[in-house]
Amino acid sequence: MIRLAGIPEKEPSQPLPGLSMTESVQSLGIDAGVANWDDDVETDGFWLEIQPLSAWGAIVPVEATLSVDLLGRSTRPVNRPEPPIRLGRWSRRVTSADFGLFGAVYRFPFQAIHPSFEPGVAPDALVHVRLSVPGRGVFEASICPSRLRPYCSFRDELDRTTGRWFLPIERTGRSQRSW
Repeated sequence: MIRLAGIPEKEPSQPLPGLSMTESVQSLGIDAGVANWDDDVETDGFWLEIQPLSAWGAIVPVEATLSVDLLGRSTRPVNRPEPPIRLGRWSRRVTSADFGLFGAVYRFPFQAIHPSFEPGVAPDALVHVRLSVPGRGVFEASICPSRLRPYCSFRDELDRTTGRWFLPIERTGRSQRSW
């Protein structure tokens, strides 16, 4: 079950099973996936689940600052290795009320570079997360590969041969008139 931050599963005064309000954070678990939040065909961004964990694996609700970097790579042939492409950077406040039984889940819309409309951007990426918890420390985690676009060999071939991810018959949030 994926739960979006700000939608309580129970009243805040009732502790959820599996959550620890007294233990301190020892590590950070994360998961991520792409998502479509509107009525067109392309993905709009990705969701990120965070799990600040105690030494015993219990989720510890925290007040913190969350920093997220989405790093991709080019598929264009080059003679030398290229550095990763920064596809997006986000920062947001995390509150203990955001947490449910499985952690807290947040939405991150794609920014200036939208992977479905950028030829030459690989379909997978690395998500790097930094959770700064005052008085407890900074916890980091990365997950790779994270798909920027849902896997579809048909679309991968279309992108490779035409530089487009979508067909002219598909409605997207951006114009596809250059076919």
